[in-house]
Amino acid sequence: MVKNFTLLGIAFSVLIGFTPDAVGQTTTFDVMDSNVGSQKRITWNTSTYGSGFGHRIINIDPGNSTTLNFQARHNSATWKDVFVINTLGNVGLGLSIPAYPFHLKASATARSRFEYGTSTIDIVDYGSGSLGYSGSAGVFVNGTDALFMSGPSKAIRMVTNDGSAYYERMRILSNGNVGIGTVSPSEKLSVNGKIKAHEINLTTTGWPDYVFTPEYNLMPLSELEAFIQMNGHLPDVPTEAEVMENGINLAEMNVKLLEKVEELTLYILSQGSKIESQEKQIDNLLYRMEKIESNKYDK
Repeated sequence: MVKNFTLLGIAFSVLIGFTPDAVGQTTTFDVMDSNVGSQKRITWNTSTYGSGFGHRIINIDPGNSTTLNFQARHNSATWKDVFVINTLGNVGLGLSIPAYPFHLKASATARSRFEYGTSTIDIVDYGSGSLGYSGSAGVFVNGTDALFMSGPSKAIRMVTNDGSAYYERMRILSNGNVGIGTVSPSEKLSVNGKIKAHEINLTTTGWPDYVFTPEYNLMPLSELEAFIQMNGHLPDVPTEAEVMENGINLAEMNVKLLEKVEELTLYILSQGSKIESQEKQIDNLLYRMEKIESNKYDK
Protein backbone atom coordinates (compact mmCIF):
# COMPACT_ATOMS: atom_id res chain seq x y z
CA MET A 1 0.00 0.00 0.00
CA VAL A 2 1.30 3.48 -0.88
CA LYS A 3 1.21 5.81 2.05
CA ASN A 4 0.49 9.51 1.46
CA PHE A 5 1.28 12.26 3.94
CA THR A 6 0.88 15.98 3.53
CA LEU A 7 2.96 18.77 4.99
CA LEU A 8 -0.33 20.12 6.37
CA GLY A 9 -0.92 16.80 8.09
CA ILE A 10 2.56 16.80 9.59
CA ALA A 11 2.05 20.37 10.79
CA PHE A 12 -1.29 19.31 12.38
CA SER A 13 0.50 16.44 14.13
CA VAL A 14 2.97 18.89 15.58
CA LEU A 15 0.17 21.18 16.73
CA ILE A 16 -1.55 18.36 18.67
CA GLY A 17 1.71 17.33 20.26
CA PHE A 18 2.75 14.39 18.00
CA THR A 19 6.53 14.57 17.77
CA PRO A 20 7.99 11.35 16.30
CA ASP A 21 11.61 12.27 17.13
CA ALA A 22 10.67 12.98 20.75
CA VAL A 23 9.30 9.45 21.25
CA GLY A 24 12.01 7.80 19.14
CA GLN A 25 9.67 6.92 16.27
CA THR A 26 10.60 6.71 12.55
CA THR A 27 8.08 7.63 9.87
CA THR A 28 8.52 6.07 6.44
CA PHE A 29 6.57 6.92 3.30
CA ASP A 30 6.60 6.44 -0.46
CA VAL A 31 4.90 9.69 -1.49
CA MET A 32 4.54 12.95 0.34
CA ASP A 33 2.55 15.77 -1.28
CA SER A 34 1.74 19.24 0.03
CA ASN A 35 -1.38 21.20 -0.57
CA VAL A 36 -1.31 23.53 -3.57
CA GLY A 37 0.25 26.89 -2.82
CA SER A 38 3.49 28.48 -1.70
CA GLN A 39 5.12 28.92 1.70
CA LYS A 40 5.02 25.18 2.47
CA ARG A 41 8.05 24.39 4.58
CA ILE A 42 9.92 21.88 6.70
CA THR A 43 12.01 23.43 9.46
CA TRP A 44 14.84 22.10 11.63
CA ASN A 45 15.56 24.44 14.53
CA THR A 46 18.89 23.09 15.73
CA SER A 47 19.48 25.59 18.54
CA THR A 48 17.75 28.45 20.34
CA TYR A 49 21.06 29.95 21.40
CA GLY A 50 21.26 33.67 20.63
CA SER A 51 18.93 34.53 17.80
CA GLY A 52 18.64 30.94 16.69
CA PHE A 53 20.28 28.37 14.42
CA GLY A 54 18.61 26.08 11.94
CA HIS A 55 17.72 24.94 8.44
CA ARG A 56 14.52 24.74 6.45
CA ILE A 57 13.10 23.87 3.05
CA ILE A 58 10.38 26.18 1.74
CA ASN A 59 8.60 26.70 -1.58
CA ILE A 60 8.12 30.29 -2.72
CA ASP A 61 6.30 31.96 -5.62
CA PRO A 62 8.28 35.12 -6.49
CA GLY A 63 6.64 35.41 -9.93
CA ASN A 64 7.57 34.08 -13.40
CA SER A 65 8.56 30.77 -11.76
CA THR A 66 8.30 29.10 -8.38
CA THR A 67 11.27 28.09 -6.30
CA LEU A 68 12.27 25.46 -3.79
CA ASN A 69 14.57 27.16 -1.31
CA PHE A 70 17.03 25.50 1.05
CA GLN A 71 17.61 28.10 3.74
CA ALA A 72 19.70 28.49 6.88
CA ARG A 73 20.13 30.91 9.74
CA HIS A 74 23.20 31.29 11.93
CA ASN A 75 22.60 33.20 15.15
CA SER A 76 19.94 35.16 13.30
CA ALA A 77 16.18 35.44 13.14
CA THR A 78 16.36 35.90 9.36
CA TRP A 79 16.46 32.94 7.01
CA LYS A 80 19.04 33.15 4.22
CA ASP A 81 18.78 31.34 0.88
CA VAL A 82 21.68 28.91 0.47
CA PHE A 83 20.52 26.70 -2.40
CA VAL A 84 17.58 27.39 -4.73
CA ILE A 85 15.97 25.42 -7.57
CA ASN A 86 13.24 27.02 -9.66
CA THR A 87 10.66 25.46 -11.95
CA LEU A 88 12.66 26.58 -15.01
CA GLY A 89 15.43 24.22 -13.97
CA ASN A 90 17.79 26.97 -12.87
CA VAL A 91 19.94 26.34 -9.80
CA GLY A 92 21.20 29.13 -7.58
CA LEU A 93 23.72 29.38 -4.77
CA GLY A 94 23.65 32.45 -2.56
CA LEU A 95 20.63 34.12 -4.21
CA SER A 96 16.83 33.79 -4.26
CA ILE A 97 16.04 33.89 -7.99
CA PRO A 98 18.57 32.09 -10.23
CA ALA A 99 18.54 33.52 -13.76
CA TYR A 100 20.85 30.94 -15.32
CA PRO A 101 21.12 27.11 -15.32
CA PHE A 102 23.79 27.53 -12.63
CA HIS A 103 23.85 30.93 -10.90
CA LEU A 104 26.31 31.68 -8.10
CA LYS A 105 26.29 34.95 -6.18
CA ALA A 106 28.85 35.94 -3.57
CA SER A 107 29.94 39.16 -1.94
CA ALA A 108 32.78 41.27 -3.33
CA THR A 109 36.27 39.89 -2.60
CA ALA A 110 34.78 36.45 -1.88
CA ARG A 111 35.97 33.29 -3.55
CA SER A 112 34.43 29.99 -4.61
CA ARG A 113 36.63 26.93 -4.31
CA PHE A 114 36.88 23.55 -5.99
CA GLU A 115 39.24 21.22 -4.15
CA TYR A 116 40.87 18.15 -5.68
CA GLY A 117 43.28 16.38 -3.33
CA THR A 118 45.97 18.96 -2.52
CA SER A 119 45.08 21.21 -5.47
CA THR A 120 42.50 23.98 -5.44
CA ILE A 121 40.79 26.06 -8.11
CA ASP A 122 39.30 29.33 -6.93
CA ILE A 123 36.99 31.74 -8.72
CA VAL A 124 37.85 34.94 -6.94
CA ASP A 125 37.25 38.70 -6.88
CA TYR A 126 40.36 40.37 -5.48
CA GLY A 127 38.80 43.79 -4.98
CA SER A 128 40.77 47.01 -4.69
CA GLY A 129 44.27 47.29 -3.31
CA SER A 130 47.91 47.85 -4.21
CA LEU A 131 48.86 44.30 -5.16
CA GLY A 132 49.68 43.34 -8.72
CA TYR A 133 46.41 41.45 -9.09
CA SER A 134 44.20 43.97 -7.25
CA GLY A 135 41.17 45.35 -9.02
CA SER A 136 40.60 42.12 -10.91
CA ALA A 137 38.66 38.88 -10.79
CA GLY A 138 39.51 35.51 -12.25
CA VAL A 139 40.63 31.96 -11.64
CA PHE A 140 43.40 31.07 -9.20
CA VAL A 141 44.96 27.60 -9.27
CA ASN A 142 47.08 26.44 -6.36
CA GLY A 143 48.92 23.21 -5.62
CA THR A 144 49.64 22.38 -9.26
CA ASP A 145 50.28 24.00 -12.64
CA ALA A 146 47.38 26.02 -14.06
CA LEU A 147 45.93 24.68 -17.29
CA PHE A 148 43.81 26.28 -19.97
CA MET A 149 43.09 23.78 -22.72
CA SER A 150 40.83 23.48 -25.76
CA GLY A 151 39.42 20.35 -27.35
CA PRO A 152 40.74 18.60 -30.48
CA SER A 153 41.18 20.96 -33.47
CA LYS A 154 39.75 23.88 -31.48
CA ALA A 155 41.37 27.27 -30.94
CA ILE A 156 41.66 29.43 -27.83
CA ARG A 157 40.34 32.95 -28.37
CA MET A 158 40.79 36.03 -26.17
CA VAL A 159 38.27 38.85 -26.51
CA THR A 160 38.00 42.31 -24.96
CA ASN A 161 35.47 45.12 -25.16
CA ASP A 162 36.67 48.64 -25.98
CA GLY A 163 33.47 50.17 -24.61
CA SER A 164 31.51 49.88 -27.81
CA ALA A 165 31.79 46.25 -28.91
CA TYR A 166 33.59 42.96 -28.31
CA TYR A 167 36.65 42.22 -30.42
CA GLU A 168 38.92 39.21 -30.63
CA ARG A 169 42.45 40.29 -29.69
CA MET A 170 44.41 37.06 -29.65
CA ARG A 171 43.98 33.53 -30.95
CA ILE A 172 45.96 30.33 -30.38
CA LEU A 173 45.31 27.75 -33.07
CA SER A 174 45.34 24.02 -32.42
CA ASN A 175 48.67 23.78 -34.31
CA GLY A 176 50.29 26.15 -31.80
CA ASN A 177 50.38 29.26 -33.99
CA VAL A 178 49.59 32.45 -32.06
CA GLY A 179 47.93 35.44 -33.67
CA ILE A 180 47.65 38.98 -32.28
CA GLY A 181 45.39 41.16 -34.38
CA THR A 182 44.79 38.28 -36.78
CA VAL A 183 42.49 35.26 -36.61
CA SER A 184 44.57 33.13 -39.00
CA PRO A 185 48.21 33.18 -37.80
CA SER A 186 50.51 31.47 -40.30
CA GLU A 187 53.59 31.44 -38.04
CA LYS A 188 54.36 30.59 -34.41
CA LEU A 189 53.67 34.28 -33.72
CA SER A 190 51.82 36.45 -36.23
CA VAL A 191 51.21 40.08 -35.30
CA ASN A 192 49.08 42.44 -37.33
CA GLY A 193 50.27 45.74 -35.88
CA LYS A 194 53.25 47.46 -34.31
CA ILE A 195 55.57 45.80 -31.80
CA LYS A 196 57.52 47.74 -29.18
CA ALA A 197 60.22 46.04 -27.16
CA HIS A 198 63.09 47.07 -24.92
CA GLU A 199 65.30 44.31 -26.33
CA ILE A 200 65.00 41.57 -28.95
CA ASN A 201 67.48 38.70 -29.04
CA LEU A 202 67.55 36.89 -32.38
CA THR A 203 69.37 33.62 -32.99
CA THR A 204 70.89 32.71 -36.34
CA THR A 205 72.69 29.75 -37.89
CA GLY A 206 75.70 31.79 -39.08
CA TRP A 207 77.55 35.11 -39.00
CA PRO A 208 79.38 36.76 -41.94
CA ASP A 209 82.94 36.68 -40.55
CA TYR A 210 83.68 34.65 -43.68
CA VAL A 211 83.91 37.95 -45.58
CA PHE A 212 87.29 38.59 -43.93
CA THR A 213 88.77 35.20 -44.84
CA PRO A 214 91.43 35.11 -47.60
CA GLU A 215 89.32 32.80 -49.77
CA TYR A 216 86.30 35.11 -49.85
CA ASN A 217 85.56 36.21 -53.41
CA LEU A 218 84.88 39.94 -53.18
CA MET A 219 83.13 41.24 -56.28
CA PRO A 220 85.25 43.85 -58.08
CA LEU A 221 83.80 47.36 -57.92
CA SER A 222 83.34 47.47 -61.68
CA GLU A 223 81.20 44.31 -61.61
CA LEU A 224 79.28 45.64 -58.58
CA GLU A 225 78.53 48.86 -60.43
CA ALA A 226 77.33 46.94 -63.50
CA PHE A 227 75.08 44.70 -61.33
CA ILE A 228 73.49 47.69 -59.62
CA GLN A 229 72.89 49.47 -62.93
CA MET A 230 71.22 46.35 -64.33
CA ASN A 231 69.17 45.19 -61.30
CA GLY A 232 68.66 48.26 -59.12
CA HIS A 233 69.71 46.55 -55.85
CA LEU A 234 72.73 44.97 -54.19
CA PRO A 235 73.65 41.35 -54.93
CA ASP A 236 72.00 38.74 -52.66
CA VAL A 237 69.60 41.37 -51.25
CA PRO A 238 65.85 40.95 -51.97
CA THR A 239 64.15 43.37 -54.29
CA GLU A 240 61.49 45.83 -53.19
CA ALA A 241 58.80 43.70 -54.85
CA GLU A 242 59.96 40.59 -52.99
CA VAL A 243 59.95 42.42 -49.65
CA MET A 244 56.48 43.88 -50.26
CA GLU A 245 55.12 40.42 -51.04
CA ASN A 246 56.96 38.23 -48.54
CA GLY A 247 58.35 40.58 -45.88
CA ILE A 248 61.83 40.00 -44.48
CA ASN A 249 63.41 37.62 -42.04
CA LEU A 250 65.04 39.90 -39.43
CA ALA A 251 67.81 37.46 -38.53
CA GLU A 252 68.66 36.70 -42.17
CA MET A 253 68.48 40.35 -43.14
CA ASN A 254 70.74 41.41 -40.26
CA VAL A 255 73.29 38.81 -41.39
CA LYS A 256 73.01 40.00 -44.98
CA LEU A 257 73.35 43.67 -44.03
CA LEU A 258 76.42 42.91 -41.91
CA GLU A 259 77.86 41.00 -44.85
CA LYS A 260 77.43 44.13 -47.01
CA VAL A 261 78.95 46.32 -44.28
CA GLU A 262 81.99 44.02 -44.09
CA GLU A 263 82.29 44.01 -47.89
CA LEU A 264 82.10 47.80 -47.80
CA THR A 265 84.87 47.77 -45.19
CA LEU A 266 87.06 45.71 -47.53
CA TYR A 267 86.32 48.10 -50.39
CA ILE A 268 87.25 51.07 -48.18
CA LEU A 269 90.47 49.37 -47.02
CA SER A 270 91.35 48.54 -50.61
CA GLN A 271 90.65 52.08 -51.71
CA GLY A 272 92.64 53.37 -48.75
CA SER A 273 95.63 51.29 -49.77
CA LYS A 274 95.38 52.58 -53.31
CA ILE A 275 95.07 56.18 -52.12
CA GLU A 276 98.05 55.74 -49.82
CA SER A 277 100.10 54.30 -52.69
CA GLN A 278 99.01 57.10 -54.99
CA GLU A 279 99.90 59.69 -52.37
CA LYS A 280 103.40 58.21 -52.12
CA GLN A 281 103.70 58.29 -55.88
CA ILE A 282 102.51 61.89 -55.96
CA ASP A 283 104.96 62.86 -53.23
CA ASN A 284 107.76 61.17 -55.15
CA LEU A 285 106.79 62.97 -58.36
CA LEU A 286 106.60 66.29 -56.56
CA TYR A 287 110.02 65.69 -55.05
CA ARG A 288 111.46 64.86 -58.45
CA MET A 289 109.84 67.92 -60.03
CA GLU A 290 111.24 70.12 -57.26
CA LYS A 291 114.69 68.66 -57.89
CA ILE A 292 114.37 69.31 -61.60
CA GLU A 293 113.26 72.87 -60.97
CA SER A 294 116.07 73.39 -58.50
CA ASN A 295 118.71 72.11 -60.90
CA LYS A 296 117.27 74.26 -63.66
CA TYR A 297 117.73 77.50 -61.72
CA ASP A 298 121.17 76.48 -60.45
CA LYS A 299 122.47 76.55 -64.03
